[in-house]
Amino acid sequence: MRTTMKRHFADAFAAIALLVSAIPSIANAQTHQFSLRVRAYIDGSDYLYVRGNQVWFSHISWKLPGKDVGRDEPTYLNDATWYPNWNGNGDGALSERHTLTSECGSLALDTSSTISLSNNSTRCQVAIDSQPSADNDYTLKVYLIDAENGAQWCDFTLFLFSQTEDIAPTLAIFDPAKPHIVSVRADSYDGNGTYFVGEGILLAVELSATITSFDAGANGGPYLSLDIQNQDTSEKRAFFVEYEGSTLYFAYAVQPGDFAEDLDLVRNGFVMNGANIQVNGTPLAHAGYRDALPIGAAPGSLSQNSDIAIR
Repeated sequence: MRTTMKRHFADAFAAIALLVSAIPSIANAQTHQFSLRVRAYIDGSDYLYVRGNQVWFSHISWKLPGKDVGRDEPTYLNDATWYPNWNGNGDGALSERHTLTSECGSLALDTSSTISLSNNSTRCQVAIDSQPSADNDYTLKVYLIDAENGAQWCDFTLFLFSQTEDIAPTLAIFDPAKPHIVSVRADSYDGNGTYFVGEGILLAVELSATITSFDAGANGGPYLSLDIQNQDTSEKRAFFVEYEGSTLYFAYAVQPGDFAEDLDLVRNGFVMNGANIQVNGTPLAHAGYRDALPIGAAPGSLSQNSDIAIR
């Protein structure tokens, strides 16, 4: 199957060049952020506090978050990276208060707000210790513990619910037991390097299990939305080419004006586009399937796995 894709690679890029001109501009598209995904490397127990757009840790026992022998891991807040500064190195230490980026947004807590938590971790236990209220200055308190030997990634998502009509969306909850995207990389037939106008980039998306059924649908199959700078504000799409095993392959033809220092996907940059993909007999497009898509500094992202520049 890989040889088949290799043989039709040039044809795929020719078709992609025609498709690009039909993609609408998204310059004025706006989204609202109602969730905060937290990934922290925990060995022991800690509290995480959230108040408005401020986040900080209070260390309870064992090792500081992110700290382990020979390791200094960040805490990921949605797609932003945070290396906390601490006022000490032992039990009871406090981190500095970190301000969430505008992309993360603010929990904007008030008297009508409640917070729901979805724990995506395989081992770490996470629970809400106290909901925001007037008594705690509308501060959310989350308890994290990894009681087994060695450190482990705690991965959970906080969702804001409010009685206010304009901030009560339907929220997707990521379930790691369901099919999801594990990693994105440059395909081995292409590899790393710098690409110029007219050249093709082949990308591979690894799913959590084998693809057992695939229907591209009427729109040509899924696509990847790439983080590429260009005065032309149309969405930069890598189009589906083929799949094999647990891997989907996508191709992008570099357009005039494209620029990327270290190519990556945008947030929620895997779009089903009407396709029906079954992974071990379970649909990939369940609620929250894109929440695990690694981007930026997250392990498994395209920018972490590969080194692709566009000029």
